[in-house]
Amino acid sequence: MSLKKWAELSPLTRKSPKKLYDYLEEELGLEKGWDDLSAIERRSRHRQYLIIQETVTDLPAWSELSPFERRNPKKLYNKIKLVAEEGYSSQTVTETRNISFTINDGTDPIGGATVTIGETSKTTGSAGGCSFNSIPDGETNVEVEKYGYGAYNGKITVGEDSTSFTISLEQIIYDFTSYDSATKDNEFAIGTAACTGTVTDGYAEIEVLTNSVEGFEGNKYYIQQDAEVDGETSYQLFSDAGTTGTGLYVTISIKQ
Repeated sequence: MSLKKWAELSPLTRKSPKKLYDYLEEELGLEKGWDDLSAIERRSRHRQYLIIQETVTDLPAWSELSPFERRNPKKLYNKIKLVAEEGYSSQTVTETRNISFTINDGTDPIGGATVTIGETSKTTGSAGGCSFNSIPDGETNVEVEKYGYGAYNGKITVGEDSTSFTISLEQIIYDFTSYDSATKDNEFAIGTAACTGTVTDGYAEIEVLTNSVEGFEGNKYYIQQDAEVDGETSYQLFSDAGTTGTGLYVTISIKQ
């Protein structure tokens, strides 16, 4: 014996207590049909469950059902289906849900971030959002990465009231020292910078946050994407993705 999945039932059957009961009566061989039910039994999901329990004897007591199962026809049907087919020793049917993420830096949305659940990855749009379909209820691991930001690796709990999640990434701030040559003969300035997250042809865009020489704060330049953050190795600065040099070289390190 196999009951249809909830999604396979007609919309009318899902919405009508009578038609749903009629379907269960036919499939399970219930002793009482809808016409045999009292007025109270027709209005009470609890009383109908007790009648079904007389046939599907492995069903747990009504008091052992979760509040969601008692209130929600779909959840109650899924419980009956599972026990009728496999017995009460089986676990309840695991719900799946569509969930959404908003990725930000604590204030502003972060576009172009990669959000990964299992083997599925999505990229956030300009508003910092992305979504996943059919994620099972319960804990699941989430990874979020964006060039120039600290990575996130943590768990979320998916459930009926938990389908939207906001995760904040911390932007990495770099200390830099600039020179007028690759050999670092003459120091030009010191300051701080952050990656904007824009990567083009192997070059990352950085924005100057502070600079000991006036007139450079807010300017954006390009540096090799794979530049070592060791405070020692010098890298040429470009005004675009690696074709127009600025005449400056920098060493970079993580700001302490």
